[in-house]
Amino acid sequence: MPIRHAATTGALATEAVPMSDEPEVLQIVKRIGAFKTRDHFVGVSGLHFDSYMVKDILFARPTEASRVGELLALRNLDLDIEVVAGPATGGILLAQWTAFHLSRLKGQEVYAVFTEKASDKGQILGRGYGDIVAGRKMLVLEDSVRTGGTVKKVLAAITACGGEVTAVSAMFNVSPGKVTDATFGVPFRPLAEISVISYHVDDCPMCKQGIPVNVLFAHGKAFVESRSK
Repeated sequence: MPIRHAATTGALATEAVPMSDEPEVLQIVKRIGAFKTRDHFVGVSGLHFDSYMVKDILFARPTEASRVGELLALRNLDLDIEVVAGPATGGILLAQWTAFHLSRLKGQEVYAVFTEKASDKGQILGRGYGDIVAGRKMLVLEDSVRTGGTVKKVLAAITACGGEVTAVSAMFNVSPGKVTDATFGVPFRPLAEISVISYHVDDCPMCKQGIPVNVLFAHGKAFVESRSK
């Protein structure tokens, strides 16, 4: 079971406050400065929040990224997995490292593929990956799950190609209690759960306080550009 943490005090989220010993994945991203707090971020869903895990900082460090992949592999080692898939871009390296460690631990080859955004804003399996997925048992990965919207699109793409999803896993579930097994119709296995409050733009306290949107990380740049048109 993942270990749950809280990152909320008052109106705004602050640094994660452990409710028990911190899981290793949270220790890793904190140590390398990938877990950002007390800022103003916008997610792909359009929701606003003040805490964010910057996957690019993690992926620039092969040792730490490999260890996270190993943790995900260990979390799902009991499952019959033939292919690991994740959405571009964050899911690409996670799928690679997790498949690498699953292959090593199981003593058999586990493939790694990724989906890409389609013109209809869904996800597709291109590059011949559909042939790899067809008829095989799949593990779907994401770095952080907030609404589950992207993961659902990945599941649809896999199903369309004849793959069988056995579970969804992630580094973090940042909407514990809201995103569960029922969200995806298969077991959901995050390494850790962190409660981070999300706001619609009209209700965002950071916006009301005039805190600038972070345009370096997440989808803040696109949000700012859309508001300036």
